[in-house]
Amino acid sequence: AAVRIAGQTITAYRQLINRPFINPQDTRMVPNTFEAYTLTGSWDQLFYTGGYVTKMKVRDSESFRWMSNVAGGTGNQKGAIYAGGTWNFATNGYVRVDEVYSTDVLNIFYTDVKYPIAIDDKTSLTLGAQYYPQTSVGDAQTGSFSTFGLGLQAAVSYGPVSGQLYYTQTSRGATTQSPYGDHPSYLNIMVVAFNTAGERALGIGGNVDFSDLGVPGLKASAIYATGRDQIDSQTGAPIGNQNETDVRLDYAFAKGTFLEGLVATFRYAWTHQDGTPQNGTQLRAYLNYAVRF
Repeated sequence: AAVRIAGQTITAYRQLINRPFINPQDTRMVPNTFEAYTLTGSWDQLFYTGGYVTKMKVRDSESFRWMSNVAGGTGNQKGAIYAGGTWNFATNGYVRVDEVYSTDVLNIFYTDVKYPIAIDDKTSLTLGAQYYPQTSVGDAQTGSFSTFGLGLQAAVSYGPVSGQLYYTQTSRGATTQSPYGDHPSYLNIMVVAFNTAGERALGIGGNVDFSDLGVPGLKASAIYATGRDQIDSQTGAPIGNQNETDVRLDYAFAKGTFLEGLVATFRYAWTHQDGTPQNGTQLRAYLNYAVRF
């Protein structure tokens, strides 16, 4: 149920929440769902949201469980408090701040910024940064820890072509956790999140929109990332370097045709970790059909 009062929306019971560390994670087409009591609103260029989340149904389950249990806690069942805000200071430019306090489990603070720079009519540069410290709290039901992750990105676009550079780093204290959805790291790509304790990762990617090249509706992208210096946070033992290469094709059928609204997506990934005998591969194919009514 939801009610809107004086520009504020209050939503109760089962719902979707989409924030950096609490989100649907619907890459398998079935989203995480939450039992929560939330408030959202906006003022000028500022959007804000917050609330109390009692339970979560992860995407491979049929039942809701308390947030502390989802995170791996075995003590008293507890929920999580979250609050967040986004200031959209320019077109495609924003500052975002989020806080998740999972009672007797962990606290996650998250902030990121995206700053666009127009160079000319066809060329633009976008810079970004993110930072997310994490620590156990209260009874520390999943164990005592303290860690952080950070990331930097730069993207250059020229007409239908763009390229990206990424850097991420994780503290040696522990692997960063994301029990309530997907991980927001810049280099959390198709298979590997590159968020292991001590890991430093570099990535390079590119995108092409073929609409201006005579093939409307077709887009292609690729990214390569490599991570090194990761360790086992419990023993300090080194873990082999890892890398991943992803390619992606998207085709949206043209407006006015019988298949308008249908989008086909194909993703393929190659992964490898030093010390393992073979590469890993993964193929994903999606068909999304939006029907207007």
